[in-house]
Amino acid sequence: MVGRIPWADLPKELLERIAKSLDTEIDVSRFRAVCNSWRSSTTPFNKFPRTPLKLPFPFGPGETSHPKHRGAYFNLTERTVCRVQLIKSKEPTFWLVKVESSGEGKLRVLNPVSDHQIKILPEFRVPKVLNTSDFHVSEVCKAYTLRYVNPSKAKQNDDYKYAKKVVVSADIEKDKYVVMAIDDGNKLWYIRSSEEKWTMARREYDNKFLDVVNYKGQFNAIDVWGGTWTFDSSFEVTKITFNIYHGASKRHLLELYEGELFLIEEVTDKNLRVCTCYDIY
Repeated sequence: MVGRIPWADLPKELLERIAKSLDTEIDVSRFRAVCNSWRSSTTPFNKFPRTPLKLPFPFGPGETSHPKHRGAYFNLTERTVCRVQLIKSKEPTFWLVKVESSGEGKLRVLNPVSDHQIKILPEFRVPKVLNTSDFHVSEVCKAYTLRYVNPSKAKQNDDYKYAKKVVVSADIEKDKYVVMAIDDGNKLWYIRSSEEKWTMARREYDNKFLDVVNYKGQFNAIDVWGGTWTFDSSFEVTKITFNIYHGASKRHLLELYEGELFLIEEVTDKNLRVCTCYDIY
């Protein structure tokens, strides 16, 4: 009979190999929490770019000269959508929550749809310590937002969104990142780690964009006319796909779990709302 080897005595080479296969912060934190040998076999999760990240405000000229915005800037903030399920629960139910880190060790729990903070009412007693081993917690996706910060104001206005959508592409080995955002006027902007101001994408066409995603290392955006734009690393357009139907009221890009990119269009016709899905890649 072969004796059992304690988990703590697994070879260091095997632990390092397992650690390298972990690609989310939740998985790395759970791995390092097992025991001292597992913790010493890997380093904490390397977030890049580290958030909150200070970026220039505004996107383009216009509001800079206004006294109320003097000294203002954007804070790029990372949010993680998590799937939470009780381990002992016999029902296949779970919760989706969006968690935002302030960078000071504090967390905000948000509604994943509305982005509004979930506040616990006084009549509900919540324990001071929540043991994550009581839950199945997995990371669904990452999301980003640009938070307006004005040092001259004691209270910040978190309700107004200067950016409707923010995506990030990062190269950890080269220590470089790119942030792309759609502003409140549906203009598409980008800024690289080596730059000090935002640049408008496709300025000459005066396009208005509804959504942008980072798909397999390339930025893909959808405009109000249904055109799908693919940008390379120099933000030159490498592909434009024009869709047949132009009467959609809403458009979104969605990457499925299998890695396919789809365009979701919502059409309202005679009080009938229909959603159509197109396979882009």
